[in-house]
Amino acid sequence: MGKTLLLVDDDPDFLAGLAAFLRTKGFRVETAASAEAGIRATRELHPDLCILDVKMEGMDGYAMCEALKQDDQTFETPVIFLSGLSETGDVLRGYYAGAHEYLTKPVDPDELLRKIAKLIGT
Repeated sequence: MGKTLLLVDDDPDFLAGLAAFLRTKGFRVETAASAEAGIRATRELHPDLCILDVKMEGMDGYAMCEALKQDDQTFETPVIFLSGLSETGDVLRGYYAGAHEYLTKPVDPDELLRKIAKLIGT
C-alpha cells in the first residue's frame, strides 16, 4: 500500500466516493465523519496527509486544522482543504488556519492528485 490519507467530511456519499477514487490511485485511505473524530484519527494513525471539509456539524474544518497545528503530535501533518466554500475570505481563512492547500468542490481529480504529490510525493 502507498501513503496514508485521512479524509474528514460529514457527507458520507462524498467521503465514500473520494475514498474509493484515492484507493484506486494506490493510497491507503482512512475516513472520519467529524472534525473531532478526525483529530483522534490523526493522533492515532499519523497519516501522511489530511484532506478536510470546512463545513461540518460541531467543530468545523478550520478549527480542526488549527487544533492539529497546535498539537506536538500532529503539527507537521500536511492539510488540504476541499470545500464548497470558495470566497476569497474562506480560502484565506483556510491558509491562516494552517492548511497547505485549499481546493473547491467539485474538485478536479487531476488537480487534487497534483497537490497530494506536491505535499507528500507518490
